[in-house]
Amino acid sequence: MSGQIYFRVKSRQIKKLCYNQLTYMPPKKRSGRRSVNKPILLKPVKPILPPVPKANFPSEVVAEAEQWSKKSKDIWVSEGKIRRDFRPILTLTIDPLRAQDFDDAISFQILANGHYEIGVHIADVSFYVRENTALDKEAAHRGTSVYIVGKTIPMLPEVLSNNLCSLMPDQDRLSFSAVFEMDDQAKIHHEWFGRGIIRSKRRFTYEEVERILESGTGDYAQELKTIDKLAIKLDAQKIADGALTFSDREVEFTLDETGKPINVAKKQFTRSHKLVEDFMLLANRRVAEFASKFNKNQPGHFVYRIHDEPDSEKILSLIDFLKPLGYELKLENKKVTTVGLKKLLASAQNTPEENIISRATIQTMAKAIYSLDNIGHYGLAFPHYTHFTSPIRRYPDLLVHRLLALYLDGKHPSAEELEHYGQQVIHSTTMERVAMEAERSSIKLKQAEFFTSKIGEIRMGIISGVTDFGLFIEDVETCAEGLVHISKIGNERFDFQAKAFSLVGQTTKTHFRLGDKVTVKVKKTIPERGLIDWEIVKI
Repeated sequence: MSGQIYFRVKSRQIKKLCYNQLTYMPPKKRSGRRSVNKPILLKPVKPILPPVPKANFPSEVVAEAEQWSKKSKDIWVSEGKIRRDFRPILTLTIDPLRAQDFDDAISFQILANGHYEIGVHIADVSFYVRENTALDKEAAHRGTSVYIVGKTIPMLPEVLSNNLCSLMPDQDRLSFSAVFEMDDQAKIHHEWFGRGIIRSKRRFTYEEVERILESGTGDYAQELKTIDKLAIKLDAQKIADGALTFSDREVEFTLDETGKPINVAKKQFTRSHKLVEDFMLLANRRVAEFASKFNKNQPGHFVYRIHDEPDSEKILSLIDFLKPLGYELKLENKKVTTVGLKKLLASAQNTPEENIISRATIQTMAKAIYSLDNIGHYGLAFPHYTHFTSPIRRYPDLLVHRLLALYLDGKHPSAEELEHYGQQVIHSTTMERVAMEAERSSIKLKQAEFFTSKIGEIRMGIISGVTDFGLFIEDVETCAEGLVHISKIGNERFDFQAKAFSLVGQTTKTHFRLGDKVTVKVKKTIPERGLIDWEIVKI
């Protein structure tokens, strides 16, 4: 999601620490006349979707995938003889209602010693997508699946992503698994990594699992409640170790048969989502730790997901930004710590400013990237971290599977292979950014399209940005952001107070501050540009 958060910096130019659809132009000198503050100061640019791969695949790629489909029955038989067999063990998937590519499954059983065995089973894409094949080259080029509103551009052909690799219920499927023996405090006593074969007993949606956790009744209720208790322990340990938690602002659309948005709402991130997330994080972390043991003296032999510490200049700008809102970020020896950031985020929890402060803090963070050089993951507070759990939609996960398989077989990648992996993780990081831009742009376009039929409707908003030419206001219900130009705010002139992030009426002294709630009317939209204009109706 985009947001407009402005910081005053030493050059006295406006700095936007966020993605948006506007091109920066320096503020003009103020002459005391309202007419100089025209929208031209920030020139709207059509949020065109960045170039993304085509939905269709080359014929040779499709043909290669279909060849695997023809062999599938023989594969289950032959691979079932040489892989660890998890089919007798209770195995479940938990995914969004409309999901078709099931990357991951969780198995559960109680061991004779009273411990729990939790298996995190990931689709074994590397079995089908062999190195240097047409499938592999196409997946490497795409780097990731792209999710735009109402459409998915997959990394792999559907015969793989939605069928052979997808961990569907009541079907034998190949897995790359991470299995953990835990006590009731989620302490790991033993772990195992390797190739398996599974058979999911039930395909749950997040909503179904949430109802079961709340009511205590339903299919596999006791097992799900136990898995959830262990996940809560894992999450508590992660937080205690310094991991950061940001408020979630994702939205979801309901589209009609023509693709027109008929509803927009914030996604609900529930306990069932956390259950899955906590075990996926565990698998990613432990795989990275396991692989790092094989190359202690030879760094650069694995694919890590790394996240650097925040830039010091951005942190200083954040501190200035927080002051007029009444918040403080404390430094230790002039450096920011995860403890300080966590205290800041906790102090803003359940306040009107929560999303704005969370968003501003996120924008001080470095971007997570893929790398062969490990520096740890700052946001998660993990010394070792990778992406292992989504090879259907992320190419780096496929590379991780290949490297892990090598180490499990007692082998090591060649210098030539590592050079290729190094180039590929750079490309994958780039393609991830392209995919994120495409998703954000599609959201803005659909939000504006949604409000095109809402002209004149009254909405509740929060001021998400203050500039010398007006206010950016975010709709509370849909997270859609629009502009109220300064010339349209009341019947008086307003002065921009940069340090206070506010506009102040010259006559009435009416204040509009960052984070204030306001009532607005939908005035105008330009859906092809993803733009919305509001009108303030209550001062």
